[in-house]
Amino acid sequence: LRIWNDEMRALITMPAAELGAHADRLKAICAGESIYPALGYFLNGYAYRLKRQGEVERAIGILLAVSRLYPTDANLFDSLGEFYREQGDLENALRFYKLALEKNPKLGSAQKALAELEDSQK
Repeated sequence: LRIWNDEMRALITMPAAELGAHADRLKAICAGESIYPALGYFLNGYAYRLKRQGEVERAIGILLAVSRLYPTDANLFDSLGEFYREQGDLENALRFYKLALEKNPKLGSAQKALAELEDSQK
């Protein structure tokens, strides 16, 4: 594979805490390729670990970076909605739940959360 080079190997083997900061570089390397590393699930899990450790802002930063790398991954946007909701930022929570549903209209967790938020604002 053309993208499996020293730079890519260095990027995907770095600690997860640093990888989010390099999302734009990863995206540039993978641009136009039909096969590229699927790191969204891994980094989403890492963001949840950070959240459990009380580092929600850092977790949100990683998810925002990763969502640029995987702009069609509804689960990343759902997680952002959840994190913002737990922070009390209902405007961003609504925005990201809606984005998640644009990507996957059948995503049950986003449907439920969005309905709850909209009901609470009535």
